[in-house]
Amino acid sequence: MNTEELKIWLDKPEGDHHDFKEHWYHKGQKPELVKDIFSFVNTVHHDDCLLILGVNDQRKVTGVEDDENWRLNQQQLIDFMRKLPISGELIPRLGVETIHIGEHEVDVIRIFNSNNVPVFLGRKWNEKGLPNNVILPGQIFTREQDVNTARDSTADYHQVERLFKKHFRMDTPIEERYKYTLSDTSNWRYTEADGFVFQYSPNPDFYMVLCDDDEDRYKAEAYSLDQFRTKMSWQSLKIKFRQSTIDTLLVVWLDGGRLVVVKPDVGILRSDSSRPLSYYCLIENTIAGRVQNLFATGLPLTADPYSLNAFYKSVVLFRSEDEKNNLESLLVERIDDVESLIKPTEDEITGIAGRMAMDFKSTEQEVQDTTISYMLVQHAMGRLMNDCLLDYRRGNDISGVISRWRQKRTEG
Repeated sequence: MNTEELKIWLDKPEGDHHDFKEHWYHKGQKPELVKDIFSFVNTVHHDDCLLILGVNDQRKVTGVEDDENWRLNQQQLIDFMRKLPISGELIPRLGVETIHIGEHEVDVIRIFNSNNVPVFLGRKWNEKGLPNNVILPGQIFTREQDVNTARDSTADYHQVERLFKKHFRMDTPIEERYKYTLSDTSNWRYTEADGFVFQYSPNPDFYMVLCDDDEDRYKAEAYSLDQFRTKMSWQSLKIKFRQSTIDTLLVVWLDGGRLVVVKPDVGILRSDSSRPLSYYCLIENTIAGRVQNLFATGLPLTADPYSLNAFYKSVVLFRSEDEKNNLESLLVERIDDVESLIKPTEDEITGIAGRMAMDFKSTEQEVQDTTISYMLVQHAMGRLMNDCLLDYRRGNDISGVISRWRQKRTEG
């Protein structure tokens, strides 16, 4: 948050997204701090919330610079929360930052949105040295508009019901609910008793059906080149809720049927000065990404480790769309270097053609030099993206990856 953002919040009356406090929580007020944080965690909306310290009820900035004995930085606040007997150890995710506005300092505690609600204590807790200042086990604090649950009370039935709806994503679109059920991998079952069906045991309204795919598709792609057998077969997977089809995915059987995967999406690097470069990717927090994770954990058959690792060599698994866009932007800035590093050699083309000969006739499109060359470019692009992604997540510049690839290419 910066000063301008803070000023926007100062123009808004207190509500279920933010609250103003004139001072930090002094000795004897730690239960109040716990209550205020829990109240914002246990909101029914899906946004982050803010405790803004150093602002009075009239929204005048008074600052917290005189609260030095009581101020907590982010690590101190997190350590304090971790010591609480929170049921299920569902520690709220928090952030603390200091904003300078005029001559004053304002501390902002950000309470990040969580679906793991309601949050409450599993046993009685009191501030050290103050045995009568307690929070009881099972007390659920929440916030509606600008009002928190009272310290000696707990949320009513209807408030708690709404929190559990949030927990189970029952207040979200069906696509979000589906992603939630797919993340519960241990509760999915596969059966061939009535077709080829994946079913979510806690709620059989969620199920998926494998169907034949009659389209004439390529039987080899960039992500099949690392498999022992390069030929693929296709099916479709209908994502069903009751009688409605929520989505339809293409799935691929790789390595002679040793592995089933979701067909990855095509990512594109676009530059004004060169033709687009493509690669294959999946995004974790999508239905396709969640289904792929389900396949990787052992349904409908135990994934062959070699085949699975070979698949991920050239397929990039992003955490989010933002991560994908950010990495693509970094590589577009080095597009000339990228093009020079992923161009296949004649030996590579010949080698792949030889391996594919066991599965394809020489007249088939998949084994023509132009097709193999294109697949090798996508394959190399995926491997380069994976190497860059590791450095990107570590906070490193991708120049190091470019240099290492250039050195390997020079050494031949």
